[in-house]
Amino acid sequence: ALRKDVNTRYQSAADLLADLKGLQRSSTTVTVERPEKRRRNNQIRRYLAPLILVIAASVAYYFYRGKEPAAENKRVVVSLFENLTDDASLDPLSRMSADWIAQGIAQLNVVEVVPTAAVLRSSISADILTTRRQKKDRLLALAEETGAGIVISGSFYLLGDTLHFQTQIIDVEQGRLIDVLHPVKGSRKKPMAIVESLTQKITGFMATRFVPQMRQQVPYRTVPTFKAYQEYMAGLELFGTNYPEAIPYFVRSAELDSTFMLPRVYIACAYINQGAWSQADSMVSLMNQHREKLTPYARYVLDWLKAKIRGNIAEALQFDRKAWKLDPKNFIPNTQIGLDAILVNRPQETVDTYAEIDPKVWYNHIFGAWRFNYLTQAYHMLGNHKKELEVAGQALEYYPQMLMVLKCKARALAALEQIQELNKLIDEVLTLPSDGSRVGWLMLQVAQELRVHGNLKEAEKLMNRTINWFRNQPAEILSKEDYQDGLASVLYSAMRWQESHSLFTNLSLEHPDDIDYRGALGTLAARIGDEKQALRIAEELKQLNRPYLFGNHTYWRACIMSLLGDREQAVTLLRSAFSQGYGFGIFLHTDMDLEPLRDYGPFQELLRPKG
Repeated sequence: ALRKDVNTRYQSAADLLADLKGLQRSSTTVTVERPEKRRRNNQIRRYLAPLILVIAASVAYYFYRGKEPAAENKRVVVSLFENLTDDASLDPLSRMSADWIAQGIAQLNVVEVVPTAAVLRSSISADILTTRRQKKDRLLALAEETGAGIVISGSFYLLGDTLHFQTQIIDVEQGRLIDVLHPVKGSRKKPMAIVESLTQKITGFMATRFVPQMRQQVPYRTVPTFKAYQEYMAGLELFGTNYPEAIPYFVRSAELDSTFMLPRVYIACAYINQGAWSQADSMVSLMNQHREKLTPYARYVLDWLKAKIRGNIAEALQFDRKAWKLDPKNFIPNTQIGLDAILVNRPQETVDTYAEIDPKVWYNHIFGAWRFNYLTQAYHMLGNHKKELEVAGQALEYYPQMLMVLKCKARALAALEQIQELNKLIDEVLTLPSDGSRVGWLMLQVAQELRVHGNLKEAEKLMNRTINWFRNQPAEILSKEDYQDGLASVLYSAMRWQESHSLFTNLSLEHPDDIDYRGALGTLAARIGDEKQALRIAEELKQLNRPYLFGNHTYWRACIMSLLGDREQAVTLLRSAFSQGYGFGIFLHTDMDLEPLRDYGPFQELLRPKG
C-alpha cells in the first residue's frame, strides 16, 4: 500500500523526505507557548519522529535497494545526534554518540571521517548558515562546512526506560538517501552500551557498502562509562584552545574509568603543548603500564609521546609516519608529520605530506590555523616566499584576525620586501583586541626578518615602533614577565645592549632556572667585549644536568661561541643541540647571534633542507 501511494504522490524519495521534514518541522517549531503546550508538543515529537523515520526507511528501501553510494567524495561527517527526550541529562549523548561512531568508522580506513572536534565547531557554523538562509537544510550546511560527501545523522528518544537510537545516511552530493538503519535500543541506565551497539551497526554498514568484500568489525575497544565519556567530551571541546581548563575534564574522565585510555593521551599532549614535560612524562609512564589495552594506532601515539619526551624528534617522526600509514585518512598524524618534519629540517616533506589530505575539515578549528602556520614555515625554509604568501592569504580567509596567521603573512611580506603592504598589515594588527604581549612579539619577529633580508632601515623603524608599543603599556601590564622579556628582546635586537642587559639581569635574578635569560646574558657579555663573563656563563650552561633541556642550553653555548668568533665550535655545538632535541625552524636564519656564521660553509650545509 505504501509503494502504491508513493508511486502516485511522489516522483522520488527526496520529494517524500522533504514533505516529511516539513511535517516534522511543523510539529516541533514552537513560538511563545505555555509550559503545558510545550510538554504536549514534546510528546508529539517523541512519537512522531520514530514514525517519520520508519516511513522513510520503507521508502528508502523501495527506491534505493541494491544501489551503491557514490564514490566521488568519501569524506564522512557524523552529525551530533538530536535529543528528542525530555531529559536534559541525556544531552551529552548527542556529542558522545557522534564521536564514538566517528572513531569506529575511522578505524575501517575505508572513508575519511571528519573529527568530532571539527564537527562541534562546524555545527555552530552550520546553525548560522541555516539561520541566515532558512531554506538551506542544516545537514547540507554541515556537509558544506566540512567538505563531506556523506552525512550520518540521527536522533534518540525514550519509550518508558528504553532509549531508541535511529540513524540515516545521506549522500549529499547526489542529493539522495543511502539508507535508514533499523533502530538500536537499550536501557537508559547503560547508554554507552547502546552507543557501542549503534557504532558496530553503522560501521558494519559502511564497510559492506563501500568495500563489499569487507566484513570486519570495529577493532576491540573498551567501552567507557557514560560519566567518564561525558567528561572526556567536555575536555575535547576545549582542547587546542584552553589547555588548563581542558585538563581537569580529562583527569576526571580517567579517574571515573581507569580502563579508558584516550583521556590520558590528551592529558599528556596538553601538558606537552604547555611545556609541562614532567607531568606529561608521568602520564605517559602510566599509560605504558596498560600498553596491551591500546589499539595498534594508539600504541604508535604512545611511542610518539615517549620519543618527544626524550627529545628524539627523528624517532617521533618515524612513529608519526607509522600511525599515518595505519590510518591514512587521519588528519592528526598527517599534521604532526608536518611539524616534526620541520623540526628535523625536512620542510619539503611537510609540503608533500600536507598535500595528501584536504584540510578543509579543520578550517574552523585552531588545528587548521596550526597547519597553515607549519606550511608557511616550510615554504619559508625552502625559500619559496611567493608560495608562502599565497598560503598565508588562504589562511586569512578562514582566520582573518588570528595573530598567528597574520604573522605568517607579515613574515612572507618582509621576505619579499613588500614594505608598503607590510606596514598596512602592522597597522591592522595594532587595531585588533589585545592579545597579551603577542602583538609586540609579532612585530619583533617581523623586524628580525626585515633585518636578515637587508632592509636595515625598515627593520630599525619597526624595532623602535615595537619598543614604543611595549613601553606604552600600562605599568601593571608591562611589569609582567612576558612583557619584560619582550621588551628586553627587542632592545637586544635594536642593539641597545645596556638597556637590554639591565632587563635580562632582573629577569634572571627573578627566574634563576630560566636558561633563556642566562643565555641572553652570555651573548650580551660577548657583544660588549666581556669574554671572560661570556665563557663563564657558557661553562655554567654546559654543566647543567637536568631532564627536559632538549638542547636549549647547548644552543645558547653555540650562540656565545659564534659571537666570540669560534665558528667551528659554534657549529659543533649546534649539531649537538639538534641531537639533544632542539628543533630546526625559520628562526635559525634570523637569529642575530648566528650572523657571524652566515658565510661559513659548514653552517650553510647544516641549514640546507634535507628533505
